[in-house]
Amino acid sequence: MKFIVGAVALFLSCILTLSAWAAFPGTLAYQGYLTTSAGDPVHATVPMTFALYGSPTGGTPLWSEFHSQESVQNGVYSVQLGAVTPLTLPFDTGYYLGVAVGSDPEMTPRLPLASVPTAFRARVADQLGQACADGEILKYQASTSTWNCAPLASATTGAAGADGKSILNGSGAPLPAIGSDGDFYLNLTNYTLFGPKTNSAWGTGVALVGPTGPAGAQGPAGPQGAQGVQGQQGVAGPQGVTGPQGPAGPPGPGLAWASVSGVVQLAQPNVGLVATDATNRTVITLPASPSLGDRFSVVGNGTGGWQVNAGSGQSIVTLGAGTLQRGLAWVNHLTSSNWSSVASSSDGRKLVVSASGTIYTSSDGGASWLQRSAQAVTVACSSDGSRIVAAGGWVFISGDFGATWTSIGATSINNLAASSDGSKLVASAIDGTLTTSSDYGATWTQRDIIRNWRGVASSADGVKLAAVVFGGNIYTSTDSGATWTPRESARYWMKVASSADGTRLVAVVNAGDVYTSSDSGVTWVSHGLVRNWTSLISSSDGMKLAAANGSNIYFSDDGGVTWTARAYSTTMWNTLASSADGLTIVAGQTGGYLYTSTASLVNTPLPSAALTGEQWSTVDLTYIGNNQYLVTGSSGR
Repeated sequence: MKFIVGAVALFLSCILTLSAWAAFPGTLAYQGYLTTSAGDPVHATVPMTFALYGSPTGGTPLWSEFHSQESVQNGVYSVQLGAVTPLTLPFDTGYYLGVAVGSDPEMTPRLPLASVPTAFRARVADQLGQACADGEILKYQASTSTWNCAPLASATTGAAGADGKSILNGSGAPLPAIGSDGDFYLNLTNYTLFGPKTNSAWGTGVALVGPTGPAGAQGPAGPQGAQGVQGQQGVAGPQGVTGPQGPAGPPGPGLAWASVSGVVQLAQPNVGLVATDATNRTVITLPASPSLGDRFSVVGNGTGGWQVNAGSGQSIVTLGAGTLQRGLAWVNHLTSSNWSSVASSSDGRKLVVSASGTIYTSSDGGASWLQRSAQAVTVACSSDGSRIVAAGGWVFISGDFGATWTSIGATSINNLAASSDGSKLVASAIDGTLTTSSDYGATWTQRDIIRNWRGVASSADGVKLAAVVFGGNIYTSTDSGATWTPRESARYWMKVASSADGTRLVAVVNAGDVYTSSDSGVTWVSHGLVRNWTSLISSSDGMKLAAANGSNIYFSDDGGVTWTARAYSTTMWNTLASSADGLTIVAGQTGGYLYTSTASLVNTPLPSAALTGEQWSTVDLTYIGNNQYLVTGSSGR
C-alpha cells in the first residue's frame, strides 16, 4: 500500500540553556499525518523508518532509526526521533527528514528541519568548556575546527521596506485617483475584483460571482394548500350563441270543435264553433259563469256570418292602438342629495347632474355614473353631450364630457341654457345680470340691465332666446341676446323652456299658472293649472312638456292644452331635463334621489257587448275575470 505523510508539528523535546545540558534527553518530538494514496487517513499500527539528510534529495542518510510498531490514529502519529538511535549530529546546519512506511520506498518530498534545535546547539557549547564575555559571541572556525569568542558587530537599522499592497473596496468601479500600483479593489455592488493596479490604471475587473446557472429540474408538486377565500364575482361574460331549437313538445289540449247554425247558440268553455249558416247570421252567447282562463273561438264558414254576445253583466274587451305614456315608471340613481340641476343629450343617453356642488356624468342613461372634478349648482350641455358648461361660484367648461375641465372665472350664475352645439350660451345670475357667450363659455358679455332674472331658454341654433324676470316680464331675443323685447305681463315668473326652433315657448309662474306661446313669445295663453312650480322642460317640437311642483310632475303631450299629474312624491321635485323627443326624463329632488323615466307603450281597452264577423273571419277570446272576455286574436272582418 502506498502512503502519504505530512508534518503536523515538529517539537523539540527540550529547549535548554548551557547549564541544563545534564537533563537533555537527546531526542526530537515529531508528529505527522499519514494517509493512503486515495487520501483516506490511516488507522492502524505500522512499521516506520526515519532518516535525516543534509540535502532535500539524494545523498545518504546522516542518521536513521527503525520503529517496528508505530500507532496511527485517524492518520495522526507521534514519535521521539533519537529514541532508538541517539542523535549525535551537530545540528549546525539544516537537515531534511525522510519517512518510509513498511517496505514502501521513502516518501517524497523530504521534510525540512530549517531551524537548528537550540538544545543541541547548547550541548555543543557546553562541550566547549568556555564562556564568552558580554558583547561577544562564540564562532566556529572551520579552518581550525575550533570554537572561539569574537566581538558582536553593532547592528544598524536597515532602509525602510516598500509599502505593502492593499485590497481596497467600495460601491461601484474604482476611480483612477485611488490606490497605488499593485493594489487590488473589490466592487461590493457586483463583487468584481480589479487589479493589480498597473501604471496608475485599474484595467478590467474580474467578476467573482459567476453567471446564474441553468434552472434545475422541477421538483415534485407539493401538497395542495388550503382553499383560499372566495374572490369577488367577476363581470358577466358575453351572451353565448343561441342553441339549436329543441324538439316540439307534445300537443296541447287544444279546443274541441263543433259546427253550429241557427239564430241562437250557447257557447261552451274551451270549444271552437264553426258558423255554417248560409242564410242567417249565427248568434252565439258566451257562458254566464266561466272559469278564469276559459277560451272560446269562432270561425265564419257560412255566408250568413256570425255574432258573439256577452252575457248579462259581461263585456268583451278589445285593445285599441297603443300609445306612449310618460312618467309611469321611474328608476332611482345615486344617493340621496340636494339635486340642483340636470342636463341631457338629445338621445337621453348622456346625462350631467349636480348635487350639493358635485358634478356627476352618465353615458348610459343613468345606469352608471362618474364623479367629476368640477363643482357647480347649474349645468348645461350640447345635444351630443360632449360639451358641458357648469357654473356656481366659478364657470367651468369641458369639451370631453367632463373628463377634463377649464376654469374660466368667478361668477354667480345659477341658470344656464345652451345651443345644440354648445357654442352659444345664455345665463342668468344671482347678482341680477344676464350674460351670453358665443365661444363655448370662454368669454361672456353682459346683456340688457340688472333685473331679477330667473329662468333662461335657447333655440337649437342659439339665435332665439327667452328669459323671465321674477316680478317682471318675459323677455325674448332674436339676435342671440344682443337686444331684448319685453313680453306678456309682469308676474313672478320662475322658469321658461323653448322648442328647438324657438317658436313654441312655455313658462310658469311661482304659485301661479302655466303659459304657452306658439309665436316665439309674441302672444301667450294661460292654461288654468296653478301650482308652486320649480322646474320646466320642453321637447324639441314643443309639444311634449313637463313641469314639476313640490309633489308631482305634470305631463302634457299636446303643447300644454291638457295636463296629467304623475310621479307623486313626498319629497320636492326640483329640477328636470329630457331627451329631444321628450320620451326620456331625468328628474332630481331636494333632499331625495335622482330618477330617470322612459315612456311606456300602453294599450287602451275598448269594452263592448257584442262582436260580429263575416264569412271567413275568426275571433279568439279568453275569460280574464271581472266579467270580462279579452279578444286575444282575430282575422277578417
